[in-house]
Order: sequence, then structure tokens, then C-alpha cells
Amino acid sequence: MKRKLLSLLLTLALCLSLVPLTAVPVFATKASPATSLIVGGVTLDSSNPYAKTDGAGVVSLGGSESDYNIKFDASTSTLTLNNANIYGYYYDRSYEYAYGIWTKGDFTLLVNGDNTVTPSGAWAAHPNADVLGIASGANEQGVCITIGGNGTLQVGCNDENAGRYFDGISLSSYNGDRNGLTLKDSVSVSVRGAKCYSNTGVDVTGDIIIRDDANLTVFCNQACGSSIGVDCSFSLTVQDNAVLIAAGADSYTYSIEDSGTTYTRELSSSIGIKSSDMTVNRNATVASTGGKVVEGSGSEDGSYGIVVNANAFNINGGTVVANSKSTEGVSAALKRVPVLGSGVIAGGSVNADGSGAVPYVAADNDTYKWFRTPFTAYTVSIAAGTGMSKTDASGALEQTVGDGSAIQDIVFTADDGYCFPDSYSVSTADGISVTRNSDTQITVSGTPTTDVTIKLADAEEVPVVPKAPTPVFTPGAQSFTESIDVTITCTLFGATVYYTDDGSAPSATNGTVTTGAAITLTDTATLKAIAIMAGYDDSEVATATYTKTTPSSGGGGGNATPEEPEEPEEPVEPAPSDDFPFVDVPEDAYYREPVEWAVEKGVTNGVSEDEYGPELSCTRAQVVTFLWITCGSENAGSETGFDDVDVDAYYDKAVAWAVEQGITAGTSENEFSPEMTITRAQFVTMLWAAKGKPEPDGEIPFKDIPEDAYYAKAVAWAYANDITAGKSADSFAPDDLCTRGQIMTFLYNAYAE
Repeated sequence: MKRKLLSLLLTLALCLSLVPLTAVPVFATKASPATSLIVGGVTLDSSNPYAKTDGAGVVSLGGSESDYNIKFDASTSTLTLNNANIYGYYYDRSYEYAYGIWTKGDFTLLVNGDNTVTPSGAWAAHPNADVLGIASGANEQGVCITIGGNGTLQVGCNDENAGRYFDGISLSSYNGDRNGLTLKDSVSVSVRGAKCYSNTGVDVTGDIIIRDDANLTVFCNQACGSSIGVDCSFSLTVQDNAVLIAAGADSYTYSIEDSGTTYTRELSSSIGIKSSDMTVNRNATVASTGGKVVEGSGSEDGSYGIVVNANAFNINGGTVVANSKSTEGVSAALKRVPVLGSGVIAGGSVNADGSGAVPYVAADNDTYKWFRTPFTAYTVSIAAGTGMSKTDASGALEQTVGDGSAIQDIVFTADDGYCFPDSYSVSTADGISVTRNSDTQITVSGTPTTDVTIKLADAEEVPVVPKAPTPVFTPGAQSFTESIDVTITCTLFGATVYYTDDGSAPSATNGTVTTGAAITLTDTATLKAIAIMAGYDDSEVATATYTKTTPSSGGGGGNATPEEPEEPEEPVEPAPSDDFPFVDVPEDAYYREPVEWAVEKGVTNGVSEDEYGPELSCTRAQVVTFLWITCGSENAGSETGFDDVDVDAYYDKAVAWAVEQGITAGTSENEFSPEMTITRAQFVTMLWAAKGKPEPDGEIPFKDIPEDAYYAKAVAWAYANDITAGKSADSFAPDDLCTRGQIMTFLYNAYAE
């Protein structure tokens, strides 16, 4: 029994020894959480947590929780970039380092929107400086940075210095302490090196983990000393759906003359990825290439896609593609790397020196696989059209991906007042397509087959649909004793008016259609009405309550029934009063001063001793009378000639004058329709005619005024002369009834001195 158990244990141990193990980085714990950071030369801490950036990339303290580009939460050591463009830097004179973002301790960087960290101008001011995009201080050891979020971050340097160094992200130690860098979530980080002596995109003396859907892209530009895209001193792990693309710099020739002798410097070592241990898990993708170099004699000289110095290169799922661009010197895609696991390694096989196709080469009792396959990256640039904005959570407008890889979806939403109609389309170009998701959203996606630039078609303006005018009850809400007849009218010809008498909301499926006949009420009722017509938005619901009361039998008390105020036969000059009498005209109402002016000039009275009725509509007879009095009450040379205008009516002289002056005409050859209510468009047209119909200057912002409307010039004139500003910034509401408050305001703006 003991022998059988021993045999089983040995078998189990042997099986476990054959399973490839995933390298798990052990992050440092020596550094403390950061309590302050220097970003673009500006210090952020608990006292100054917010900053903003301008178009020149200058960082300035200020902002709020709802309005910032940079925020640092000292309690959690979290730095948030929100569409920040950082061009400034902090210069450490002791070590001659220029930092875009500088830290002394651990912190988390959350990336929202599109962001850049590009220290600019440092070499011009400090020629001996080394430039670092995001880095820990020179004496800080064991620092860990976590970068997450769903935005994009570009780290780079646009300057040039053939004698100095550039590191995009640098966590370096001089005493062996292990630092840590983690990329997570769906953050997209790209690093582009400067043209300088030495370029390192990401330099970590410690461990790197790239996980979730994170994306790290490194291009090292040009160098004349040395170049490594990603330099990880311990363990590099790429897992889940993460993507790592890295490229060492290409060589450029730098010459300098000293004492009559010309010295030439060129790049002889370019590595895409260098690490002690490397693990690729699950569906991760790694693509790396060494740049073009000249022949050298050093042990690291050459062009390598991936260099793993220890015997721990594990592929446990995922894809690895390596490439060497150079044809000079020692050149190979992978340098001395044992391949374990069952992942996919793309490409053919070549020897370490680039010669011959040999699938497997035995050395030191280990099996090594050498291969080189061309790696191609394509850049996709998307230009937004008018009337749309990219959502923060979607991909960047410019993305670089490997051949056969899809870009991160770029989602656009329509701006206010714009839409993507059914006919909206953008032709598919080189593998990139545009999908219309809805009236307000489109998505750009696909796998590019070459570099491609796409200009999206503009979104269309949402058509402005006019609103039907609100129905009018005549008479308005009031009390009655026996019965009352109420008519419901609408100034929009052809509109269908639905009404209810039980207080419910009227609609096309609820209510009774008015026929124009009066509605007789014998009990208390609340009438509600709505106007509906094709091509118009439904009107507002008009409401009026009619209350039946019992007449007083005499004596004290009782409920007196208020009478409908009648328009006087002739306008009467009001008696002067020190106190403004109308309780329904607040001091801060827009029509307060116009009403005071109109009463003082004798243009109008109130509807009662203490009420003006600013929200009541007016008839044609009333507004012509207002205008006649305002212009001096001149007598006309002839009678009106209208059958419905009595010679003893209060408005007879006003109508005759208005017709003679060409201000208005009848509704037919024999009728003036004095009791018809008037709209805003009709009254402004009368006002314009009274002023002699001057040609308007400028354009109007109102979208509900057709160019060929009879009132278009009148409204344009009124807007240009500050007589009206419309009901909103882009609406005049020409079909709405003109209220007493509005009419007096128009008259005041046109005639008051």
C-alpha cells in the first residue's frame, strides 16, 4: 500500500512539473502613497487638487469637481486626467531631469478622454537635461504606478537633442528595489520617443503588468546611441485581451567636429522589448520589432524584436509576433528565448544571424525557436463632421494598430439640434466602416488594410417643427349664475381642436372635436382644449374653469357675480394716480414699464380697476385702436365701408384711419372682423406698416419664420430695431396669440422716446 501511494505521489509531482507556470510579479511596497504630484510644473496636493490646461498646454491651478482637466485626490493618491494637454515640465536642477509628471510615491492615474503629456522646450532651456514623460524621482525607490480608465494617453517629446536621453515612462532604481507599472481597464497609452541620443519608451526597474483590455503602443523614433521600446528588468506579463506593440528606434547619423576631427555616432542596438522574464496569457497580443541599425561589436548590438535574458518565456495562450527591420549586423526576431506553452507564435523560422530557415535549433539541451515575420502597423485617422462629438469612453480619433488588428470603436453622438437621418452613410474605406446606430449615434469600427483617413459626413440639423397656437376660450374663465355659452377658436386655419369638460387631458383620442358652435354650460365645469394639425407640434393645452354660483337674495353678504369688463366706446384718459393700480403687473415683469407708459399716454386702461389682464388676448378692433391712439388719434377722410363696423363703435375712427394709412385691410371686401383675435405675426405686420414698411437690415435667428411669409420682413424689421427678441433665441412663435402685455411692449419699444 505504501509503495502504491508513493508511486501516485511521484506521478503527480512529475505531471505538475510539466505544467508551465505563469510568472506573477511581486510589486514593491517600499514607497509610500503619493501625497502630492508635480504635473506640468504645477504642484497638486490636498490644498490645490484641481488644474486646467489651455490650448498651449500650460497647466494652471483652478477648477472644480465639474470643471477640470487635472484632479489629484490626495486621500487615495489618485490623479485623473480629463482631456488634459500637458506641455510644461518640472526641472530638477540637482539631477538635470525634466519631468512631465513627477512623483515621489505610489499613485493611480485615471485617464478620461484624450490626453497628452509632452514636455516641450526643456532641451532649449536646459541642453544637458534628460527628459522624462511620467517618472519617479531620482532617489525614489520601489514606486508603483497604476494606469487605468477608458481614455487615451499620449506620452512623447517633440524636441531634438543628439546628446541626451528621453524616457516616456520611467520607474528606475539604483539599489535594486523593484518598481511596478500596471496598465488596466480599457486605457490606451501610446509613447513616442524623441530624436535624441538614447530612446526608451517604457523603462521599469521592476515588473510590468498589462491586463484587461489595456493597450500600450511604443514607437521610439530615431536614436544614435541606444534604443529599447519596453525595458523591464524583472517580469513582463501581458494577459486577458491586452495588446502590447513596441518598436525600437531607427538609427540616424550624428556628426560632430572636434579639433579638426569629425566624429560620427550611429545606432548599433535597437530592441523592441527587453525583459528578464516574459509571460503572454489568454487572448493577449504582443507585437515587437527592432529598428534599423548599423553593425556593431557589442554583446547587445543588433536589431531584435524581443530579448528575454532568462529562461522564462511563457506563452499560455495569445499571440506573439516579432520582427527585425535591420539587414546589417546581428539581426533576429527573438534572441535566445525558450518557448513554452501552447500559444500561437506567428511567422516563419530563421537562425539567430538571420540566415537559413531552420524550424528548431538545439542548444545547451534546450529547444529554441527563432523566427522573424514582417510586422506592419497601420494608422487610422478620423475627422469628425459638423454637428457631432466623440464620446469620452470610445476610442481615439487617431489609432495605430498592427496588421490584422481592429481599431477600438469610435462612437459619435449628435450635438443638440442635429441628427443622423436614415439616409446618413459614409463609404467603407480600407476596412474601416461607419455604422448608423440611431438618429443620435454612429460608430466607426473595423480592421484597417492600410493607413487610412476618413472625414465623416456632417450631421444634419433637426427640422424645426412649428407649434400649433393654443386654443382660446371666449369668454374666459369666470363665474355664472344660470348658464354660459363658451366658444373655442384657434388662429391656425385647418387645425382640429379637441376639448374635454371633465378636467381630463384632451388629445386626438380623448375629447370632442369643436364645430365652431357655442358650448352651453349649466353646471361648474373645467374646459380643456388642444389644437392638432399635421406638420405642427400639438399646441399647449388651454384650460378655463367656469363656476356656477347662486345669486345673492339681498341683505349683507352673498356672492356677487363679477361682470365681464367691457371695452369703452372711446378710450378714456385715466385719472392721474400716484400709485400704480394693477395688482397683476409685477414690478419685475418685462411689460411693467410699457404698461405704465400706455396708461399714462391714454392708450389703454385695465380690464378692471385693479387688473390689467397682461395674459389676455386682444381683438383686431382693440389693437387697431391702441395703434390709432399711439399715433395721435387722427381722423380719416372717409368711412370704413365695412358692414361689421358700426359708425358709433369705439373703434370706427381707428379702423377707418388704419385702412386709409394702408396699415390693415378687411378680412373680406365687406368685413373687418373686429372681434377676431390677433396673432403675434399679424400685430407686428400692422406695426411695421404704421412705420412705413421700411426695409429690414440684417438676418433674424428665428427658425420658424419662412422667407416667403407675409410677415417675414416685418419680423426682421422688429428684431433689427429691438422691438422684439422672439419667444426664445431661435423662435418667434408667429401663430401664437398676441397678449396685452406683449402688445404694449411692442408699442412701447416702437414709439416711446
